[in-house]
Amino acid sequence: GETDTCVLTEENALDFGNIAMGMTGTVRLTIRNKATCDAFPGGDPCASCVLTIDKDPAGQDLGFDFKAGSNADGYFAFAGSTSTPFQVRQADLGCSESGEVTLLLNFNAPTQEGAYQTMLVIESTDPDESLIEIPVVAKSVNAPIAVADLRALDPANPTAPYSEIDNIEPLERVYLDGSESYDPAGENIAQYYWEVVEYPSGTNPNDFDFNGQGSALLDFFVPLAGHYVVKLTVTNESGISSGDTEDARIEFDVTPGDSIHVQLTWDDPGNDQDLHLVKIDGAPEAHFCHDSYDCFFGEKKPVWFSQDAAGVGANPILDIDDTNGIGPENINIDEPEAATYRVYVHYFSDWGSYSGTTPTTNTVRIYLNGLLVGEYTRVLPNKDAVWAVADIVWDENGLGTQSPYPSDSAGQAGTIHTMPASASCFGGTGWDFP
Repeated sequence: GETDTCVLTEENALDFGNIAMGMTGTVRLTIRNKATCDAFPGGDPCASCVLTIDKDPAGQDLGFDFKAGSNADGYFAFAGSTSTPFQVRQADLGCSESGEVTLLLNFNAPTQEGAYQTMLVIESTDPDESLIEIPVVAKSVNAPIAVADLRALDPANPTAPYSEIDNIEPLERVYLDGSESYDPAGENIAQYYWEVVEYPSGTNPNDFDFNGQGSALLDFFVPLAGHYVVKLTVTNESGISSGDTEDARIEFDVTPGDSIHVQLTWDDPGNDQDLHLVKIDGAPEAHFCHDSYDCFFGEKKPVWFSQDAAGVGANPILDIDDTNGIGPENINIDEPEAATYRVYVHYFSDWGSYSGTTPTTNTVRIYLNGLLVGEYTRVLPNKDAVWAVADIVWDENGLGTQSPYPSDSAGQAGTIHTMPASASCFGGTGWDFP
C-alpha cells in the first residue's frame, strides 16, 4: 500500500558541471529496459516485458518531469518531447530494438554565477522501482568552453593524419581536435581531458589506445562499427573546468567499407570464441572448419575465387583471432561474388576451465554495404558448442540479403549443436554441422 520511491543520493546526481554564464549545457539520460523475457508462445519476443513510462496517480502523477517546485526558475528544460506514456521495449533476439531510450536535458545557465539544482521524477511500470527521483545539478560560472571536432585536412601539411565524418571504418584510428576551445575571460587553457562516453555494445574500452590525452590533439582506435560520442573537458589556469555542452561533444558513426562485414563480440574475457564464415554452396564438402570453404582462425584468408589474391576482392579475410579477450573478431569481403555464406560461432575453449563450463553471451552483427542488417545474441553454454547464426546471400547484381538460421528454440536465433570429440578444427576436412 506504499509507493516504493528510489531517491538517488547527491553523489549520484546527474551533473552538468560548470556551464559558462549565458550558455546552454546538455546531458543525456538513458532509460534502459534490462528485461530478458521469453516470448509468449506464438508472440513477439520484443513485445514481452515492455517498460512503460507514464503518470501514476498513486505516486506524483508526473510520468517524466521535474518535481513540483524544484525548477521554478525554468533553468532546466527538456530538449524534445517527453510526453507520456512512452515505452522502452526490451532488446531481444532478432529485434531491431536497442532496449533503451535516450533523452536530452538542457541547463540554460543564467548570467550570474551560482549553483542550481532540480529533481527529475520517473514513474514507470518497473516492478521494483516504480518511482525514481534523480537529483540534477549544474553551476553557472565564468568557465572555459570546450570545442571538440574531428581533425581536418591541413592543406599546408597534407600528409598529417585527419578524419572525415563520413569515412571512418572499424579498426582505424580517429583523429580529434580541441584547439578551438577557449576561455571567455581570456585565461589560457591549461588542460584537455578526452573521454569516449558512448560506444557500440561489446566494445572493450581498453582497446581505444588513446594517444595525446592531455593535449588539444587526440587520436584513438575504434574496434567496432557503430555510433561513438566523444566528450572534451578543458580546464583554465584558475582550475575551472568546462561543462557538458553541445560543442564539447563530437558524434560520428563508424561504418564498414567492405561489402560484407561480420563482427563477433562476447562477454567473458576468460574464454575463446571464434567467428566462422563458410561458403556453403558449390560443394557437398563445404563444412564448418574446412580449410578450403571456411574463413576462420585455421585459415584466415581462404581463396574462394581464383581471380583474386587471398584476402582481397571476392576472397574473405579474418582480421584477428582474439584468444584472450572479448573480441571483436571481424570477417570482411571487399567485393563478394554471387554465393551463399553462412555465419557460425564456435565456443573454442575456456582458459579458466578448459572443459568449458562458463556460459558465454555472444553477439554477432552483420553489415552489408555499410548498413547494419542483422544483430543476433545468444548464450553458448559450453566448450565445443557451435552456433549457426545466419545466412548471407549475395546476388549477381551486387546486392546482399541476410536471414537468421532456423531456430532450435522459441525466441532464440539460430541453432546450437555440440561438435563431437571425434571432430576437429585442425586437419582440413571440418565437421558437417547437423
